[in-house]
Amino acid sequence: MVESATKDPVVRQAYAYLQTSPHRPLRSLSCELDNGVLKIRGCLPTFYLKQLAVAELTRNLCGCEIRDLIEVTLPSEELRAKRPVSKRIPTGRQTR
Repeated sequence: MVESATKDPVVRQAYAYLQTSPHRPLRSLSCELDNGVLKIRGCLPTFYLKQLAVAELTRNLCGCEIRDLIEVTLPSEELRAKRPVSKRIPTGRQTR
């Protein structure tokens, strides 16, 4: 994936940003340059990370058109089962 894409300096720069990101999920994204458009692909767990990836690449790769093909996927049932469930605290008010 990275080996064939690293010939272009724009793709190398994009990979360099993604691989050094403090946000681990961004490291799993892939990039390719197609007719001058940088395509970003992969799956991320939140829309925040998706926005962060696109915003940072846009900022770091000035003048390059970016096509966001990132999918946001919910964590698996197994992961969701491990998370604590927030409990609703009654406020004493009744709603109709």
